[in-house]
Amino acid sequence: MAEILIDRNPAENPDKNVLIVLLKTFSPEEWKEFEKFVSSPYFNKGRNYLPLLKILRIYYPEFNSKDLTKEKIYKKLYPLKEYKDSVLNSMYSRLYNLGEEFLVQQEFNKDFNIRKECMAVRVINNRGLGSKARKRIEEIENHFKLSKKSKDFFVNKKIFTQEISYFYYNNEMRRSIFEVNYEAIKYIIYGFISELFHYDFSLYSQRNFWKFDYEASYVNKIIELINFDKIFELTGIEDKAELPFLKINYLMHMTGKYPESDEYYFELKKLVYDNLDKLDEELKRLLLNLLALICTSKFVSGRNEFKFEAFEIKKKAIEEDLFSMTNTSYIKTSEFRSVFIEALNVNQKEWAEDFAEKYLDKLSPDIREDIDNYCKARIAYENRNFDEAVEYAMKVNINLITFKLDMKNTIAKIYYDTDSVETLFSHLNAYYQLVKNSDSQNTEFLQRHIKFIKYLKALQNIRLNFKNKTEYEFLKNKISKENVTAKSWLIYKIDQLIKPDKK
Repeated sequence: MAEILIDRNPAENPDKNVLIVLLKTFSPEEWKEFEKFVSSPYFNKGRNYLPLLKILRIYYPEFNSKDLTKEKIYKKLYPLKEYKDSVLNSMYSRLYNLGEEFLVQQEFNKDFNIRKECMAVRVINNRGLGSKARKRIEEIENHFKLSKKSKDFFVNKKIFTQEISYFYYNNEMRRSIFEVNYEAIKYIIYGFISELFHYDFSLYSQRNFWKFDYEASYVNKIIELINFDKIFELTGIEDKAELPFLKINYLMHMTGKYPESDEYYFELKKLVYDNLDKLDEELKRLLLNLLALICTSKFVSGRNEFKFEAFEIKKKAIEEDLFSMTNTSYIKTSEFRSVFIEALNVNQKEWAEDFAEKYLDKLSPDIREDIDNYCKARIAYENRNFDEAVEYAMKVNINLITFKLDMKNTIAKIYYDTDSVETLFSHLNAYYQLVKNSDSQNTEFLQRHIKFIKYLKALQNIRLNFKNKTEYEFLKNKISKENVTAKSWLIYKIDQLIKPDKK
């Protein structure tokens, strides 16, 4: 039985009640299906938890009513009985477990699941229904022929061919075993390559969190023993149709390992764009997001030419209607922020406003108002409506460090632009403390903000002391070599002081 932490009043601290947290994630349609699931004796094992679920539905989706207390819920369930904490705790715990089972079942029944299909082949054949099992195999084969490439295509083919081998072996179809085993070995190799580079790229993308020398590690030494160039050269001759999809995984790995190289990025982009119509929606979305992420990292490190490149890729994903397709009910806040900021970075203010308006209601309801104020603050600043920008920024109360620092950064720019010197220095001190007190593990991200604070203070001090052009150029040169938040803005402000007529 799951360990459930339950407050006397879940509404006062819903994060401590895992059942409530889980139910908050359910869409209205999922809630209806969950009620059917809970009603089934097969799943509830003869215990009726539906009355409790229907009581909780009264408080859905916010679960913030003062009436949402265990005592009041118990009284509705058992009007004539004395309150027993252990009884309700047990019911909450079992209902939570049913919620987990329901979500697993939902996931298992989504679209095409190769493990479920192979399991069906095996259990049907084990019951002596070989002809039905063969028919099921044909249906799976047709699915692969008609479907587009997915993220797990090669791994799924590996699982499928292994299952067919097992089927032939059990049915003593020895003449067919060689061919299917040959295919199984091929997809074991392809699956290995695709999975290896998928996880290797993921590891490299988190290199800021490494606590050991991965490149000197045993695992990486094994990878370096493999001549992938020779493998791809041979595949191009023997199995040309599959080559692009193997190379996409390889190029993902190379862009992660060598982020300073543009060659791998542009080769990856060409391969993705050339094969976009052959990819399923999930894989298209993953690869376009990856390309945008690579561009953003290059831009953040000072490669301004990738600023518009990142925006165009995000725009492409939205045009393909891929942005809102996720495994949860709502789009990721980080993705929303990324698209919005990239539009502003290339001065696409109207596009950014339209985007925010269109996709705001696809965010989780509990953060929509804060994100709305965040977007309005950023737009107001870009339009130089500084009072309005500060007003909206002060309303942003979201517990995510990226948004908090974005607002601190925006307000610092406003105080600089309005010559509010004392207020600026006071604000920069508070800004610095927020960064230092953050428990974020992304030290590089935090350091970029610390450098912004440092250089804006330096710029303001030079400005106050009426230093000459050389001082400004020295500071500009230092900033140009650094990975710092709002680098382009800082350099632009220095250029305005070096050439006062520059607008």
